[in-house]
Amino acid sequence: MEYKNSTNLERESPIPMYLQLSNQIAEQIISGELKSGCKISSVNELVKLYEVSRVTVTLAIEDLVKKGFIISKQGKGSYVRTNQQTEHLSTLRSFSELSNQDLDFQEVISFEHITVPTHLNMIFPLEKKLLKIGRLHSREGSPIIYVNIYLSQEIDINVCIEDVQTFSMYEILEKNDIHVCEAEQEIGALPAEGLITEVLQIEDGYPILINKRKSYDKRNRIVLYSEFYYKYEVYSFVAKLQRTHAQMLLGLGS
Repeated sequence: MEYKNSTNLERESPIPMYLQLSNQIAEQIISGELKSGCKISSVNELVKLYEVSRVTVTLAIEDLVKKGFIISKQGKGSYVRTNQQTEHLSTLRSFSELSNQDLDFQEVISFEHITVPTHLNMIFPLEKKLLKIGRLHSREGSPIIYVNIYLSQEIDINVCIEDVQTFSMYEILEKNDIHVCEAEQEIGALPAEGLITEVLQIEDGYPILINKRKSYDKRNRIVLYSEFYYKYEVYSFVAKLQRTHAQMLLGLGS
């Protein structure tokens, strides 16, 4: 990664060298010269480029991390932070609808009919086959979310890979007169492995968020089950909580 010439650091300035270096790199991030998700040069490389000490570079990196411009991963280096996508849990929309304004690429990784996996037997107890769709979402050329979608074959629906490439799953269901009325979500964290590491371009053990969503129609059937795998540093969830009138009367909650 190219940086401005070291002569741009003013040796006689009252502004500390580490802060000058931090500000200079921050300017390149803000201008887009350093792209979201790209790796910052190593400490040794920055020492050589700017002709400063390791302490100066280390302090500059710490300052950039503190200000939210970069993230530092032990043993892996520092990267320009990718802006977080936020999902409000009180709003029932498909992921594609939530992401349309922020993600610039969607790729269908798999589209196949499968035997119901063991871990889904409790969710689809009466079914033998499911339609499984694997979809990858990227932003600025960097993959950030992978989704496994399982569609019940109990419902009467026509869907092809071209539809999946173009529309959200809720839109596809609605085109087939199936309306999702509510959903149940379970959010957790786990280390990445297998296909997830490959499609998200991360290493085994990298921390990721997983969101398991069951989507119900007006007949209270689970018509769709989705597993979303997110890079932890690019996604956050917000939940709006309210106390009931009874709780307020009883003084419950904190």
